[in-house]
Order: sequence, then structure tokens, then C-alpha cells
Amino acid sequence: FPFFISPSPLLLLFFPTHPLSLSSFLSLFSPPFLCVELSALNSSLTAEQASNQLRELEKETGEMNKQLTKLKSGDRVSPEECKKVTKAHTEAVRHWRKRKRMTTDIVNAILEGYPKSKKQLFEEVGIETDEDYGVSVPS
Repeated sequence: FPFFISPSPLLLLFFPTHPLSLSSFLSLFSPPFLCVELSALNSSLTAEQASNQLRELEKETGEMNKQLTKLKSGDRVSPEECKKVTKAHTEAVRHWRKRKRMTTDIVNAILEGYPKSKKQLFEEVGIETDEDYGVSVPS
């Protein structure tokens, strides 16, 4: 750079009502590399924030290591978890069947007075069926 003007607090005395903040005012007189360094320092974590984040990550890592050890031991799923998942799956399939039955009933009621085919109705309304995707309700 051909010249460098050192910012001085006295300059602020000459422009007390200027809308620029101190950092933006100083950036007008600072070389660009100092502005980049200042923004990098402002966006980095403080020591306290970094230590808090490190503690949280260490705690999370410890929990994941416990879970990994449990999975490696061969005791993959407890009977309670298996029952819970099986019950949730059964409930979801039950709701699926119920919704499919209600939808079929509604579509059939509409088709009684509809002049076109079922396939054309589905295309016009934008209905996608399980069969379109090769999916069937589990038994």
C-alpha cells in the first residue's frame, strides 16, 4: 500500500454524529487484510464457548461409545424395545388399512356418478395408489 493512516480516537471527536460505528469507521483507514483478520476474530469462538462446546461433544461421544459397546456385545435389541417397535408397526399397519379402506369407499362412491374410468379419475385428481409404487399393505 502506498500509505497507511493510523486511526486515532481523536478523529472521532471531529465526527461525533457520523452514522458509522467505531469498527466500520476504523475499517475505512485500515488495510484490507486487517479487516479480514478482524472479522475472522469476531466470528471465532471465545475460550469459554470453545470449552463448553468441547465438554458437550465429549459427553455426546461418551454416550455414543456406550451405545456402540452395547451394539458390539451382541445384545442388539432388548425384548422391551422389540415389543415396543412391533406394537408401533402393528398400529401403523392398522391405520394404513383403515385409511386405504376409507379412501376406496370414497372413490367408489364418486365413481357411481362419474362418467369416466377409475384410472382417469385418479389422473385428474392426482391420486397415487400403493399399486403405482409396487407397495402392498403388510399382513
